[in-house]
Amino acid sequence: PVLSGQILRLANSSWYSRGGAPIQDFARALIRLGIPTTRQLVHALVMPSLFPKKGGAIDMAAFWRHSFAVALFAQAIGRRMKLNREQMELLWTAGLLHDIGALLFDQVAGETYRRLMRICQQTPSDDGMEAQPIKLRELEREWMGVDHANMGATFLQKRWQLPDKLVWCVRFHEELDWAMEEPEAIPSILPLHLAVVLCEQNGVSWVGQRAHHQGEIESVWRKIGFPEGMGEELAQDVAKSLEQAEQMLHSK
Repeated sequence: PVLSGQILRLANSSWYSRGGAPIQDFARALIRLGIPTTRQLVHALVMPSLFPKKGGAIDMAAFWRHSFAVALFAQAIGRRMKLNREQMELLWTAGLLHDIGALLFDQVAGETYRRLMRICQQTPSDDGMEAQPIKLRELEREWMGVDHANMGATFLQKRWQLPDKLVWCVRFHEELDWAMEEPEAIPSILPLHLAVVLCEQNGVSWVGQRAHHQGEIESVWRKIGFPEGMGEELAQDVAKSLEQAEQMLHSK
């Protein structure tokens, strides 16, 4: 019943109703949204309930806002790449789960991960130079012995037994140098990585500081065949993705 109510609220939200008449039953909500969209929304609404809502090192609202936005924006990129439905579904699920390893650290490492996150949330010194991105994964390897991408991928593979393609995306979504040379990464890891960086640049992140360089995305544009200046066009897609992410968060 709770999940049905959340789906109804989303179906009647400004994003999904598009000015249509209000609906009051789940069957009509299903018709309005369609099966694929409803399935994706169920994933998005259920996933946060599997983890504690507060009390740890991570701002959970910020974390899920980032995850929703990355999933939505990765799909927006996928549509421009004319990916098929299976590839689009992979981008959606990988976007939702790409940082799940951080939530696992938050649960099992306690104060250690809180101390690490406090370092990431410190304001860079004002020395007149551009602040360098925080090396989150290096800090995780130093403090935890493994980074959140590998932690999350191992969990998804061993505990949840999710498909190898999805595990692969989560494990390598930060390995840009490797992904640029891997043909199978073009319709999966590259749009996912691009979505992560652009959402972060728009202030949608659960990490206090930037974790990526602006220059990272220039080579990705070329690799996936986008023309110069596509970033400005995609800015509208970022805004739409953030609006949808907000609708999801407010439905809970």
